[in-house]
Amino acid sequence: MIITPCSWKSWVKRDPGKSACGDFTRVSQENGLFLLIDFWGNPGDPLTIGQVTVNRVVTRYAEQRKKNQTYPGNKVERALFHAIDSENRAIWNMRRESNRKFGAVFASCVLWQMDEQMYITVANSGDARVYIFSGSSGKLRQLSEDHSVMWKYFSSGRISKEELRTSPFKNRITASIGASPYISPYFSTTLMDADDMVLLCSDGIWSLLSEDRMQDIISNTYPDPGKTVDSLAEQAENQGLKDDACLIVTTPVL
Repeated sequence: MIITPCSWKSWVKRDPGKSACGDFTRVSQENGLFLLIDFWGNPGDPLTIGQVTVNRVVTRYAEQRKKNQTYPGNKVERALFHAIDSENRAIWNMRRESNRKFGAVFASCVLWQMDEQMYITVANSGDARVYIFSGSSGKLRQLSEDHSVMWKYFSSGRISKEELRTSPFKNRITASIGASPYISPYFSTTLMDADDMVLLCSDGIWSLLSEDRMQDIISNTYPDPGKTVDSLAEQAENQGLKDDACLIVTTPVL
């Protein structure tokens, strides 16, 4: 297995009026890992806990990766699960000891290659998302799946994606890091092309920008991750962004 070299940019906005939540990003290029975490509730010291959390997930994933440098996609998923499961138990124990209610949704991906073919492995829990934009077709599609009440309605065909986005109940999540002693993230491993662009974002972005709007923005800034992040962030703020929000955009460099 070879890690896909990438160009990337991240962006984080934290609401100065909030002291109990926070969005965090971490990129580990040597491991091909891109991670964002969005805390909810009151962890007490969100900045410290948030930074510790993203760093521990990356460290644990790297430890698992070093055990076998040539594992296939299912073992990428296992390594990610090990890292997230360990952090889930740590946050769960912190909740019990502090008697505070808090947790975190996350989205992550690993870009890697084997036998001259490129792959992307996605893992998420809650309503943080991973999208992929095709430079060939100009189309944007979601690779992750939300863990939320409204996603269940969408996946069963009862509501549209736009109705999900604009629903007042869109953030009623059904799973997150630390919500219980056990976690079952969504995983997928799919082929990707050299002209694909990957977007990770919290609900602060996708709740304000429809997928059609994001697709138009990316089409105008592709293939530059920096310009894409700047434009998406600017458009979200123009739409009245008041909550915490974060973005990571990356493209392969071959």
